Amino acid sequence: SDWAIIATELGIWSTDNLNAASTDWDPTNSGLANVRVDMLQYRTGDRTIAAATHGRGLFTAVVPITTTPDISFAASSASVTEQTISNNSCRSYSDYSVNMLIANAPAGDATVTLSVQAGATASSTVDYNFTTNGNFSSPSNTIIFTNGVTTSKTINIRVYDDAEVESAQQFTFIYSISGTTDAVAGASNQTYTLTINDNDSGPTGASNAAYTVAAYDVNATSTSPFQSGSRRARLQYLVTAAELTAAGLVGNRQITELAWNIITKSSTNAFTGFTISMAHTAVANLNTGFIAPVFTQVYSANYSVPGTGWQTITFTTPFTWDGTSNLLVQTCFDNGAGAPMPGNDIVQGTSTPFGAGTRATALNTATGGPTAGCALGTNLVSDSRPQFRFTQAVPQTPVESVLNSSKSTYLGPNSDVYFYSAADGELIARIRNLTAHDYGCTSIEIDRAGTGSTQFWNALTTNYLMNKSFRVIPTTNNPSGQYEITLYFSQAEVTGWQTATGQVWASMQLIKLPSQISNVTPATPEPDGIGTVQVVSPTLGTLGTHYTITYSFNNGFSGFGAGVPGSSGTLPVTLLSFSGRLQKENAQLEWATVFEQNNRGFEIEKSFDGINFKKIGFLASAGNSIITRHYNFTDPQKAIEFNYYRLKIVDLDNTFKYSDIALVKNTNSKQDVFVMGNPFSSQINIRFAKVPGDKVAVSIYDMKGSKIYAAGFEKQDQSTLQINTGTKFMAAGIYSIVVETGGQVYKQKLLKQ
Repeated sequence: SDWAIIATELGIWSTDNLNAASTDWDPTNSGLANVRVDMLQYRTGDRTIAAATHGRGLFTAVVPITTTPDISFAASSASVTEQTISNNSCRSYSDYSVNMLIANAPAGDATVTLSVQAGATASSTVDYNFTTNGNFSSPSNTIIFTNGVTTSKTINIRVYDDAEVESAQQFTFIYSISGTTDAVAGASNQTYTLTINDNDSGPTGASNAAYTVAAYDVNATSTSPFQSGSRRARLQYLVTAAELTAAGLVGNRQITELAWNIITKSSTNAFTGFTISMAHTAVANLNTGFIAPVFTQVYSANYSVPGTGWQTITFTTPFTWDGTSNLLVQTCFDNGAGAPMPGNDIVQGTSTPFGAGTRATALNTATGGPTAGCALGTNLVSDSRPQFRFTQAVPQTPVESVLNSSKSTYLGPNSDVYFYSAADGELIARIRNLTAHDYGCTSIEIDRAGTGSTQFWNALTTNYLMNKSFRVIPTTNNPSGQYEITLYFSQAEVTGWQTATGQVWASMQLIKLPSQISNVTPATPEPDGIGTVQVVSPTLGTLGTHYTITYSFNNGFSGFGAGVPGSSGTLPVTLLSFSGRLQKENAQLEWATVFEQNNRGFEIEKSFDGINFKKIGFLASAGNSIITRHYNFTDPQKAIEFNYYRLKIVDLDNTFKYSDIALVKNTNSKQDVFVMGNPFSSQINIRFAKVPGDKVAVSIYDMKGSKIYAAGFEKQDQSTLQINTGTKFMAAGIYSIVVETGGQVYKQKLLKQ
């Protein structure tokens, strides 16, 4: 059903892949010259096709018939966009299907087993699911073409409408045939590729975006808005709603600028009273000349064309396009009496935006007379029109501030989800799942709201918390995993807090409780338990005029608040200093305290990138002290080029805070390669003793010595390298990894769990 033959003036052409605009046509040259073919006929009785040529006679051929039971997909590919048709808990999805065909009845049952080709960018169970039995709860991946039957079979595909902002993803079905049968794979459509396009967008600050309408295919002279060969002019241009939408403009947003691309500048004087006006209209063309809708004047000044290239004119009065009406743009000027100036400024134009004979421009020019430029009547109409570039103001994403606003969505492995309020679509938070852990359906809610700071925490009035706090509740396995959370606050919320407390945004900390902030001892605490309180120093940022707080946690979700907890509400430890130095081949850490109260001790944490830390030791503290006390710790592992350390200062009730980070460099370290987290399950993390500063090649071999993965990386300027591609299809077992850099080869064993 995808084979076609056409007669052309250059002979017979054919394709076996009819696929809309992507069809590949090839010349059919079996005995037939590239000569005009006037008639093409097919006789079904004996499958004869005849081509009548112009002066070369009649050519015939017999179309072959397939007699074998060939099995193939009905199509080779398809593309869909995430959308919500149905819901299952908090997972939204749409269902699609593709058929498998068998050309002739098989002798014996043929069992077809479907699988997904390696290298898919879409993840099964996260981005999609499929089944051959119509049941997604107990799915099957096999199809049976029964002996003597040619009935087609259906594969059901479920595409999830997640909340993750992502690029287009793909997966490809392949199949194998088994059983005592004569069925074979078809000559075409042996694979089926589904492309999943995303429908989500991330939040933005206020910005401007430029959109070019229609293609440039002609130099516009007579329809140029800069008619410098005349003393006065009036022009009207029609731009359809379809053109505006195709260019990317969005309805109910302000148009703030307009630009034309000057190819040749001829004008030497300013255009006096150069006016731009815009209006909505239902008129589909300007065949009858000027029309008179209700205009909004968006610009008026004496305008001098500065030169060639895009000339952007900023409106004094923005114009809001309604998103459905056509747009009429009128320009005019009046340079009064006198001799004409030089020829017109030539701009990029579109010859027939509406098709030949359908007018896109109406105009009149004059070199004299009493009529003002903007009052001239129609003189000419034209199919042509200048090319337009409109600038629209993109508003910043609003931040949710309403009490009890919430959103529930699926937070799957390695997903990056923005949570927008279910009530009004305003932004609440962002959560990046940093591991393959599946949190399931996850809810976030605002459990306190306001712009002041009347709420205190832990009954301490010196704890200046903001009046907005959050609670995150996952469905499954909360304490596990690692995630990064970003909380959003409006300018009014931050300003209100600063005014009420006298504190500043730069001092903001993030407080994580085992329950919601508004109830320190709830009846049903979250799974990480009562008493596990964290006060951390987050990354502070902005989104337009909004404010953001970001931090990574490696324990369960719970309640989150922001503010300055105060000295009496934080850990009663005063850290005087914390530093590190290289001692022979090891890092020596030293720190001192001048005050301790109910302190349990210090967990020493290490990182190779300054971001991801792991515990490497613990030192008990004095517990209670009012004198200066000194501590030291030697890292038992040899120091590499860059070694980052921090202290986790833990109180007796498990409250803790972190010290600043200390960096210990070892410039004399020799290059070496380590695999972190070995055995591994989903990704391979490579650490270098020194930043390579050169290209890196990575190869993975199975126990038979077969290379199953190879990749090259350009100049590597970090001490760590993460390998994601290729690990999904690796079965559990032992492998070897070979890393080449700087002319050296490093080998290590790998264990895939």
